Amino acid sequence: MHRFGTRYNEGGYDERRDIVDFAATKLLGGRELTSIHQLSVSDRIAILATRISLCFTRTSLTSRAMEFEQVEYHMRFFLGIKNDNETAITIAPSEPILAEGAAFIVRKLNIDQARLLENVLSGPSLDKGDR
Repeated sequence: MHRFGTRYNEGGYDERRDIVDFAATKLLGGRELTSIHQLSVSDRIAILATRISLCFTRTSLTSRAMEFEQVEYHMRFFLGIKNDNETAITIAPSEPILAEGAAFIVRKLNIDQARLLENVLSGPSLDKGDR
């Protein structure tokens, strides 16, 4: 990982742009998007989860499926399974380059992050917290 940081820190504008563009593409499951309307719910969660902590509800099959889709396509980490053998433990990585990739997507598509958060929290998959 030391080499990667060096390439980013010592690279010129083009190298940095390419690295951030690569991270954005990985975050979106290998796709490049040109419009906010192309973003799936899963894409929207991936963009937000790299910048703020989002937890999935554990009560529905839909939520579990969405969580595993995040692991499979959107760079979310699978840490393990709880003792009940049914509940997965996943987290969004705290990789600065993925956060940069998410910020790049937000700027490129001119996304209102507050509306994006409101949109993903209105669905059944994410835990809204105790408030």
